[in-house]
Order: sequence, then C-alpha cells, then structure tokens
Amino acid sequence: MPIFVACEGKSELGYVRWLNRLADAWGIPVAITARNMKGGAAKAIVEKATKNLRSSAGGAKVFHRKYVILDYDLSANAQSELDQAARIAEKNLFSVVWQRICHECFLLKHFSQTERLNPSTADGCSRALLGVWPEYCKGMDATDYERQLSTDKLARARGNLPELDAFLNDIGWN
Repeated sequence: MPIFVACEGKSELGYVRWLNRLADAWGIPVAITARNMKGGAAKAIVEKATKNLRSSAGGAKVFHRKYVILDYDLSANAQSELDQAARIAEKNLFSVVWQRICHECFLLKHFSQTERLNPSTADGCSRALLGVWPEYCKGMDATDYERQLSTDKLARARGNLPELDAFLNDIGWN
C-alpha cells in the first residue's frame, strides 16, 4: 500500500524512513514515501505538502493514504494557525499526525525513563531527551534512529501517543 508522508523537517523524515525500514523487515505491505517540507509554520507546511504531492510523479492518486506530521506547539497564540493547518489538510485529504509540542517531546514517549514527562517547552523536551539519548541531534537519518530505537520502544510510544498508534494502524501496522 503506497503511503505519502509530508514531514515537517529532517528529524521527522529520518523517523518515518526508520518506520519504513521496520515495516519492510516485518513484512508489512506498506511503502512509505516521505518528503521533507523543510519546516516553517504549520499552515505553510501543509500547503507545501499539497504542492509537493501534486508535482510528484502520478500525483495524489498514486497514494492510498496521505499524512502530514506537524508540531502542536501552542506557544505564542498559535491555535488559529494550527486550526488553519488542520482545515487545509482535511480539504486536501491529508490526515495529520500531531507531535505535541515538538519532535523531541514525541521521542520522549519512546523511553521508559521519560514516557510520562510532559515538558512545557521545546527546550525542556530537548534537555529531557538528551538525558536518555545523549547522542540525539536534530536532523538524524533512519540509521541513527535504528541504532537507538527498538521495537519495544516503538510499542511503548504507541501506547503513549494515540496519534502515532492510529497512524500505524491506519496503514496496516497492527
């Protein structure tokens, strides 16, 4: 099943490519095409994802499902921006996988020592993540995730991140 995932940045791209490797290793019949939207505000990322998909070979009809991974950071009165991004995603048939605050907070939910932490800022999330994964840095590739994360850690994250679990279930990963 061909899946399109628009990633907010390099970190999400590496994570999704790691998921694609796992799916392949486990024989899950899914082929994830991940694209880096190179950051920005949530609304702009969804707009870039829509344009990127339209310009890809075969366009949207090639993919069985479409997703966009976005940070859900409510700092600086961002609710209106996030609402607009969600509406544009829905209009263009993208499902949104929200990362509460940021990717680093999302990653905290993979580790037993930090799965219950909920830092209130991106800096707090990064500091906590470095406590359990000292080698972590933004922009890691699939191999870097593969070295640190395991199937047990993914299972823990699924239990802590309902949107990750829903995404994986939706693409046939049960």
